[in-house]
Amino acid sequence: MPQQMKDEMEKFDQAVDQAGAEDTAMMMELAPVGDFSKSSVDRLVKTVNKMVPLFGGDPVVAPDGDLQQFPEDLTRYLAMVLTATEAAVQADIIDPELLVSLDDLQDDRGITMLTARLEMLLKDREFKRFLQTPMEEEVVVEEVMEEEASEELADDAMIDDLFEERI
Repeated sequence: MPQQMKDEMEKFDQAVDQAGAEDTAMMMELAPVGDFSKSSVDRLVKTVNKMVPLFGGDPVVAPDGDLQQFPEDLTRYLAMVLTATEAAVQADIIDPELLVSLDDLQDDRGITMLTARLEMLLKDREFKRFLQTPMEEEVVVEEVMEEEASEELADDAMIDDLFEERI
């Protein structure tokens, strides 16, 4: 019995590692690519770090030197902000012009525009309040999906849950 538990734990650890690697790969696919100067990226990182308390997690570390591609941690926060702004626009909380997009990030000009949008979002009380409001609908959907999941999908759901906890 102990060997079986050990084998199961190893399989579980491998699945968690694989999910983490897949998440990293997905983030790097989303990562903006272009010519980015250190000064522009530093300003963006400073602004993103002002938003970190709204989303939780650790501050983003500014990279050393110019970049050709955004690092994973910065891309992850920008993806969270993108998701939040999309939801806020759908709920008529913010103006659609404040919608954050990673597609526009190809050079320092795009970073400057994004930084300005993020600064405006940081000053928007309704947006901050929106972020603090729990999204009840998603919880209900997750509960229904868990009830309908078969035993075969239970392992995938457990991995997904662990993956979400890591984020």
